[in-house]
Amino acid sequence: ASDSGAPFTVTVSTGAVCNNLTASGLDQTMTLSGSTAMSIYGNLSVPATNFTQSYTGTITFAGTGSETITTNGKTFTAFTFDGVGGTFTLQDALTLSGTATLTNGTLALGSYTFTCSTFSSSNANARTISFGTSKIVITSAAATPVWTTTTVTNLTTSGTQLVELTGGGATTKTINTGALSEANSISFTLSTTAGTVAFNANNTVRNLTIANNSFTLSNVAITIYGNLTVNGTAPTLTTGANAWTFAATSGTKTITTNGETLAFPLTFNGAGGTWALQDALTIGDGITSRTVTLTAGTLELNSYTFTLFGVFSSSNSNTRRIQMSGSGGKIVLVVVSATSLWGSATVTNMTTDGNVLVQVTGGGVTSNSINPGQLSEADAMSFQLSRTSGTISFNTSDRVKNLTIDNNSFTVSNIQITIYGNLIVGGTNVTLTDGSNAWTFAATSGTKTITTNGETLDFPLTFNGVGGTW
Repeated sequence: ASDSGAPFTVTVSTGAVCNNLTASGLDQTMTLSGSTAMSIYGNLSVPATNFTQSYTGTITFAGTGSETITTNGKTFTAFTFDGVGGTFTLQDALTLSGTATLTNGTLALGSYTFTCSTFSSSNANARTISFGTSKIVITSAAATPVWTTTTVTNLTTSGTQLVELTGGGATTKTINTGALSEANSISFTLSTTAGTVAFNANNTVRNLTIANNSFTLSNVAITIYGNLTVNGTAPTLTTGANAWTFAATSGTKTITTNGETLAFPLTFNGAGGTWALQDALTIGDGITSRTVTLTAGTLELNSYTFTLFGVFSSSNSNTRRIQMSGSGGKIVLVVVSATSLWGSATVTNMTTDGNVLVQVTGGGVTSNSINPGQLSEADAMSFQLSRTSGTISFNTSDRVKNLTIDNNSFTVSNIQITIYGNLIVGGTNVTLTDGSNAWTFAATSGTKTITTNGETLDFPLTFNGVGGTW
């Protein structure tokens, strides 16, 4: 308290070190000033009233025990947390106008929001961010790395694990999460209102939420362990060749795009993970062919349409599944330029659930191949050929469930295939190439139908299914 009965100033000088820094019982206004660095080995507590600060230096919390930070709504400039084995626990919301650095110890948010311009913790020391039930908010509008955990050795996280990026500015804000593990990965909500946001290549995140604001997100290869939510079409997701990889290894994760197109490749590669569409999903811009790869895990379409301007690939021996829960959903392959449209030649450990339908659309004079491999009767997928020109070819000995050929002016090559379900030819506009390769009908139960609408099948047919009727 002021002995003079008047406002007073405390100036931080060079080499300032203290145990606890506490301002309390003030009957006049105290101003904390100065610009040199200060170290606190205990607690920081300042009151809500009769306290102001113009201090612009960095405060380093160096305690090795359990320390607390109480700011009562006062904004400081920069904090460094550097106490080996120490825990620094917020007692209320904390706001910094500058950088927060975690060098050693545990930063514990509890239920309070920690707001700072930028955050850095890139070293090999033992350190923890305990988010509790709250989050870190990044406010920088400058062209700078706004989050840096490039070196993630000995970095652990817990709680909500959420960082929100806000602010504007016609600048590029860089996020570098490093390669955090699935357990330690952090969710990012991108709520910036202008400029560009760019992750670094091969960064990992938990949930990625992209607000419906007018900013650009660069195309960089990242790994997502949780949900993807794009809240609308206002942001620009840059087209490119760098894939986003969904890599959850447990539980069901969701993908919601609200009409936004993802014009870059996607990879699903998480043994034990499931990714469920929450609305229609479109991959590709119709100019450059993009690839969606199912390496491991389950792709759940629900009842939504998954449109791909390019190639779907899933040819390996990992456990993987395409699932259609509900009706009306399908995968639509739009011909862009790629020769192969569907590739699952190796079907070992590949299964499907429900009536998975793949529709092939688009024109052009190209010859495009479909290779669903030799799936069992239970797992075979239905194909609808809806091209308006060009040629479609299956691979020898491919197996399908239902085969529907629309009445458009395109050609289907004569290749030996097996059909476990119905055959429907929409009319005589399509050209079914004649030849010596047989189509084999192989259903082992129920009654399947054959409808040709006047089209001649000038190639052999074989009916070979014990218990089947055609």
